[in-house]
Amino acid sequence: MRMNEVKVSSERTSGKLFLKFEFIGSLKEDIALEAISRWEVLMDTQLEEGEKAEIIWNCERMTGYESEARKGWQSMLKESKEKTGDIWIVTAKTMFRVAAKTMALLTNYKLKAVSSEREIFEKVSIGS
Repeated sequence: MRMNEVKVSSERTSGKLFLKFEFIGSLKEDIALEAISRWEVLMDTQLEEGEKAEIIWNCERMTGYESEARKGWQSMLKESKEKTGDIWIVTAKTMFRVAAKTMALLTNYKLKAVSSEREIFEKVSIGS
C-alpha cells in the first residue's frame, strides 16, 4: 500500500450502485486525477440507464489534500451531477466534514456525514 493513495471500488447494495473512495494519507493532485479517471470509468460502465450512483468518501485514514486535488475533485462532481445521488463522507475529523460540506454547497450536492461505512449500508437498507 502506498502512503498516499485512493482506493476506488464499487458495490451494488439494496438496488443502488455505490462508488467507494478510500483516501489514505494526503490526497495529491496526481493521485486525485488517477482516481477521477477510475471514477469516470465506473460511472460509464456500471450505471444503468437513468440510475444515479451513491458516492462514499472514506476519509478515516486521510491526512490532508492539495488545493489542486480538491479543484479536480470539484470539477468531476460538477461534470457528473446528473449521474450522482447522495454523497456520504466517513470521518470523525471535523476538518474533512467541513471541507466536504463546503464542496457539496459549491456543487449543490446532498452530503451525509457518518462515522462508518456500516452505518451507510444500515441506513440505506432501512430506507429501502
